[in-house]
Amino acid sequence: MKNLPQRIQALAWHPQGQWLAVGGGSPGQSGEVALVDTAKGEVTKVFASTIDTVMALAFDKDCARLAAGGADNAIRLFSVPDGKELKLLQQHADWVLGLAFSPDGKHLASASRDRTARVFNLDTGELEASYMGHEAPVSGVAFSEDGKTVYSFGRDKDVHYWAAKDAKKGGKISGAEGELFRVLLAGDQVFSCGADARVRQHKLDNRSLVRALAGRGDRIYALAAHAPGKTLARLQVCISPPPRNNALMSSATDLNRRAFLGAAVAASASLANAATPRDWTGVNPTRYPDPDIVSLDKRFKAKLGNTPIQRLYHNPTMLWAEGCAWNGGGRYLVWSDIPNNRQFRWLEEDGHVSTFRSPAGNSNGNTFDFEGRQLACEHGNRRVVRYEQNGSVTVIADSFNGKRLNAPNDIVVHPDGGIWFTDPGYGAMMNYEGNKGPLEIKEAVYRVDPKTRQLAMVSDELSKPNGLCFSPDYKKLYIAHGNVFAWDVVDGVKLRGKRTLCTMAMGDKKGGADGIRCDVDGNIWAGAGWAGAGFDGAHCFTPEGERIGLILLPEICANLCFGGTKRNRLFMCGSTSLYAVYVETQGAHIC
Repeated sequence: MKNLPQRIQALAWHPQGQWLAVGGGSPGQSGEVALVDTAKGEVTKVFASTIDTVMALAFDKDCARLAAGGADNAIRLFSVPDGKELKLLQQHADWVLGLAFSPDGKHLASASRDRTARVFNLDTGELEASYMGHEAPVSGVAFSEDGKTVYSFGRDKDVHYWAAKDAKKGGKISGAEGELFRVLLAGDQVFSCGADARVRQHKLDNRSLVRALAGRGDRIYALAAHAPGKTLARLQVCISPPPRNNALMSSATDLNRRAFLGAAVAASASLANAATPRDWTGVNPTRYPDPDIVSLDKRFKAKLGNTPIQRLYHNPTMLWAEGCAWNGGGRYLVWSDIPNNRQFRWLEEDGHVSTFRSPAGNSNGNTFDFEGRQLACEHGNRRVVRYEQNGSVTVIADSFNGKRLNAPNDIVVHPDGGIWFTDPGYGAMMNYEGNKGPLEIKEAVYRVDPKTRQLAMVSDELSKPNGLCFSPDYKKLYIAHGNVFAWDVVDGVKLRGKRTLCTMAMGDKKGGADGIRCDVDGNIWAGAGWAGAGFDGAHCFTPEGERIGLILLPEICANLCFGGTKRNRLFMCGSTSLYAVYVETQGAHIC
């Protein structure tokens, strides 16, 4: 067939079967959408063009609008009669690979290589729901007939189904032997296709497999459908690699009497697998925008389109990186390697990394006070210390009511000179991170008075208080304990009004927060982990506790802080690495 776009990537049937929209384009060049007259089998016109390759298409039920998405990470709505662009939706951090209108035409679901699937309100253009249950790029989406459920899938081989209004997960349909590229709902059946060259047909009511149909070639990339009465269904596929003339190939297959299936293939590579695994050495660059910087809401102003997450340092002998803190005067970052009983220092001027202190008391959290002196929480010695300008060490706190502290964990300073720290006792529970021994007092949060140096317990409401930070105005204190909790700071010395700020669970991922920091806008950044790919890294929450962005890492992020000359660089301690990314915000405090 002549005049089809180069490198076909997407296909959508006109609901009445009159037209077939075919999208594609060459990488880095304008994408195209061609309308094919299905009766004549020829292209009647080139419908629209986008900034980059078109990878997803969808008609609404009234045939009035066509949605197109692709390699420019955006979604465009076009008027079918005149080809005029109606709306631009921009919320994804990477290629848009799948689109679907809701049955009433009021919402649009999208799938992306950024590992999310989303639902937009087309009246307002606002994002209404964001599903983050996938561990890999998402290739396809479809609505149920009542519009209440969205089905999505991709490289993780499962079809996920979830609530369209709030992204609450319902479950999975499993069984594919390879990456899935498209999903299609037809009546009471759900069809999927992918890298194993199969089209699978499942029942919607119990998700049981009806049949698996083998295609020609090694992959089937896209599905589209209409309901032509009792005409027997046919399956149209493009194989990979495609025929030289880029033609659609047809073969008849009796699926059922309700659905007509068509499929088109990308001519070059897998849609969701087009990117090679990330090279953290920096030798092979990451294409902008960085797919692991994930914006979930337009309020996530920190995202920059032309900066990558960088691995500044990796050492296989570094076992558990923690407690990073920025020294503005010295332009360096210090952090702890707890099991190895040492601290490291990274210099901003040339990126040099060296051992800063060894031994270091199995230190965990670090910070700097308003005089530039380093404070450290020592697991091994069960104390908080301050390193003086002359090199001496001052013990700030090592006991409470005559009993030893458990193992101080994280620490912050207040403008009045007060020192606040948590004492959950993790370092006394094992020899790996300190010296194993009994906990002599209740786990708690403490304040050291700057004048009297008296230690006061400000809260023992959490069983294992962990990371902590103040709000920008110092009127609130946030503490991590799996989730993140908030208190009001009274007269700068007391806490009241404990409440849950945010829960860390994201879909079926049940990880937790560790170290936390605030930016100047009041957003809370939490080091997150223990839930695997698609979760581990840094999570950003609004002051109201809404998750608006993610920095995804290949390791658990135990702690983080803002630093750099402008305090607009987020440093993150991975398990065995130090990471950093520039953000369009600044840290609220000195380190």
